[in-house]
Amino acid sequence: MKISILLLTFLAVSQAKTPTPTNPQTAAQSIEVFYTDYMGKFLRKKRPRLAISKAFQALIDRNAQVCKEKAGTNICGYGASGDVYFNAQEIDPHLTVKKSGMKVTEPVPGEVHLTINVFPGRKRAQAPPSDKNYYDRFMVFKMIQEEGRWVVDDILEEGKNSQRKQIEDEIAHYPEK
Repeated sequence: MKISILLLTFLAVSQAKTPTPTNPQTAAQSIEVFYTDYMGKFLRKKRPRLAISKAFQALIDRNAQVCKEKAGTNICGYGASGDVYFNAQEIDPHLTVKKSGMKVTEPVPGEVHLTINVFPGRKRAQAPPSDKNYYDRFMVFKMIQEEGRWVVDDILEEGKNSQRKQIEDEIAHYPEK
């Protein structure tokens, strides 16, 4: 009887520590779970949203308001000209985790690196000749913990182009009158 109780207790504790879509344990697992779900639902209208920090969300909201008030017919706003999670305008409609070659690492705590190919079905010959790796992406997620979970505070496209900075630059492009 005692062995059964110990075994059940061990199983319950080990399952609680297993990362799931609702319980990622590390920043890297948060990104991996998101992208796995995102690609699995890519063709559906209701796609999952990446968990982002309150400060990053406030900047995105401010950007949306500025664009609504001042941009007119200009393309304006976070994600208005492409998919911010893939840093692309063109994505394989049949993209899967396996086909994408997705690799997620966390070389420094709170800094998650993602490498992925967003159009593995497209032959390299169809990419611009100057770039044989045209559909390969490298993104760095700056992560922080808020309310006990990992959230994205910035995304660096190609490891250097900050999405926060791009949003701030777009807001600055439409100055207050």
